[in-house]
Amino acid sequence: RDLLLLGGGHSHIQVLKRLAMSPVPGIRVSVVSREVLSPYSGMLPGHVAGFYDRESMHFDLPQLANAAGARFIHDEVIGLDPEGHSVQLARHPQMRYDLVSLNLGGAPRGVSQHVTPVKPIGSFLPQWHAARAAITAGDRVIVVGGGAGGSELALAMRTALPEGATITVVCTELLPGFTPGTQNLMRRALSDRGIELIDGFRVASATGQSVTSVDGEDLPAEHIFWVTGVSAPPLLRETGLRVDEHGFVMVNDQLQSISHPNVFAAGDVACLQGQQRPKSGVFAVREGPVLADNLIRFLLQKSLRAYRAQENFLVLIGTGNRRAIASRGDFAIEGRWVWW
Repeated sequence: RDLLLLGGGHSHIQVLKRLAMSPVPGIRVSVVSREVLSPYSGMLPGHVAGFYDRESMHFDLPQLANAAGARFIHDEVIGLDPEGHSVQLARHPQMRYDLVSLNLGGAPRGVSQHVTPVKPIGSFLPQWHAARAAITAGDRVIVVGGGAGGSELALAMRTALPEGATITVVCTELLPGFTPGTQNLMRRALSDRGIELIDGFRVASATGQSVTSVDGEDLPAEHIFWVTGVSAPPLLRETGLRVDEHGFVMVNDQLQSISHPNVFAAGDVACLQGQQRPKSGVFAVREGPVLADNLIRFLLQKSLRAYRAQENFLVLIGTGNRRAIASRGDFAIEGRWVWW
C-alpha cells in the first residue's frame, strides 16, 4: 500500500519519526516537500535574533525519511485528484496513492507581491538574511501584523538590526484574542525595546516603499515584512475535497477528510470540524502522534483514534532579549525565567 505524505511540516515530522521507530511491513512511504530542511517555526524568532543557528532550527527531511524507510521527493505539489487517487508535482511524474496525508502549511493572508512574507519560512530566511545585511542606521522597517508572530518577530529583529534602524509594528489590534494583561505586557516590551506600535491601522495596500491604511495614511519604509494570519493553499479548492469557507480541508476528530476517507490532513491546512482553533504550531505538534497512529491504522483496517484539541494552551512569546511573555487563559507573566 502506498502512503503519500505531502509536506514536511510538524505533523509529518512525527509520522516519519514513528515509522523510523516502529516500521510497518507492507507500506511504501513517500514524502514530498518543497524544502529539504524543514524549519521548526517556534525557533524562527530566536534564529532571527541570532540565538540559534540555521542547523539548530531545521529537521533534515531526507535523513529522517531514510531512517523511516521512506522515499524523499524534493518537489512542490501543484495538483491533487482525490477521485483518481493521484498527485501532480511540478518536476516529477504524477504519483498515485492508496492513502494521502496533507501537512502543507499555509500562506500569509492578503500579502502583497512588494513585501517580504514570513511564510513559508524556507523562502523567508534567505530574504531576511539579505535584508539584515542591507539595513543600515536610518532605515525604517515595518512589520505588518500585531499577533504573537508579528510582535515576536519585531522584537527579534530589534536585537539583530542596527540601533539606528527604526522598527514599526502596524496592526488592526495588538495580540487579538489575548487578555488585556498579556496585551499590556507586550505593549511594555515593545516600548522598552524602542519599537513603535501603530494599532488601529488596517492596511489597504503596500508597495516596495510604503504601506497605506484604509484611511489613506501612508507610512514610508525601506523594508516591509508581512506577518498576518494564514490562508489555505489555493490548489485545495480545486481538488473536490470538502473545505471550509476559507479553503482549509475539513477533517473529523480522526484528522480524516469528511468527504474522502483516504485523505488525512493536519496542521494549518486542516479545519477540525467542531473543534476550530487558531492556526498555531502547537496543534500541528499535538496532532502528529494521532495522525501517525491513524494513517497506520487505516492501512491495517483498524479503528481510528480521536484527537481532542486543547482549549487552553501555553503561549510563550520571546521579547528578543532572552526574556519572554507567558500567557495561558487569564494568566500572563514576563521574565527571563520564562525564556529559559
